[in-house]
Amino acid sequence: MKKLFILTILSLQSLAGFGPLSDSGIRGKPYNEIIKDLQSLEEKLPNYVKVIQYGESEKGTPLFVVRLGKPRTGAKTVLISGATHGDEYLNIADRLPMFFSKVKMKKSFRKLVNNKVIYIVPIFNPDGYTKIRRENSKRKDLNRDFPLLSQNKVRLTQNETKYWVKFLDKQVNKYKLDVKLSVDYHCCYGALLFPWAYTLNVKLEPEDLMRHNQLGELMKDEIDNRYVYGSTGEILWYTAAGTSKDYYYDRYKALSVTFEGEFKKEHLKYEKHQKWWLRILKNL
Repeated sequence: MKKLFILTILSLQSLAGFGPLSDSGIRGKPYNEIIKDLQSLEEKLPNYVKVIQYGESEKGTPLFVVRLGKPRTGAKTVLISGATHGDEYLNIADRLPMFFSKVKMKKSFRKLVNNKVIYIVPIFNPDGYTKIRRENSKRKDLNRDFPLLSQNKVRLTQNETKYWVKFLDKQVNKYKLDVKLSVDYHCCYGALLFPWAYTLNVKLEPEDLMRHNQLGELMKDEIDNRYVYGSTGEILWYTAAGTSKDYYYDRYKALSVTFEGEFKKEHLKYEKHQKWWLRILKNL
């Protein structure tokens, strides 16, 4: 009876146009509808918004990134991603393209996005997202599959990471972009996690630590004063080799963090995330 009840609820959700209820406790639209919404935004603002398919998942699902702004030499570049762990969807990253587009249209805020390029992968792991599962279709954790070239760790065993790293490197080299910041949205702790995640022993250089701490203070000011910040080892007391933040920091020397949202509640703080991003862009 319980199984039948659950199946009935899921069927009703599907009929109502809702996607899966994530492990974060936050429901999202089906993946294809998220992409259609972003493509509609591109149609309205073709000179600012570009939706690009950069590859396909191990299962063959198309992988999309939204590029905001015109890439040009030395452009300050921001990387944002959501649902790298498919069951940790927060309904933040997929809404940010609309927010940044509104900022672009407002004369009072336009300077914040001028001469900046923002790449947003709304759902990095679409198959895991659809199945409400942490891993991809091959049961691989994508946030353990990024390379760490300074440690001679190549990884990149999965299409999702392989295609993305290749695409991003090509964009950076082609346009000579200056990657300044990456934020990968996860759940559920209430924290901002810094590199290095792969070890408890290696620390950030003092100047880089100061910059990361400043980002953490902005988070506490604008999103939730209860949240904490620091390295993965300091906050969660474990190591995680192959994370995106370690790769971006190692490869581009960028400010690079994992944002750990609050269970069932982070999507309700979307306006606070907007304020956080306005302050980030102002100080970038």
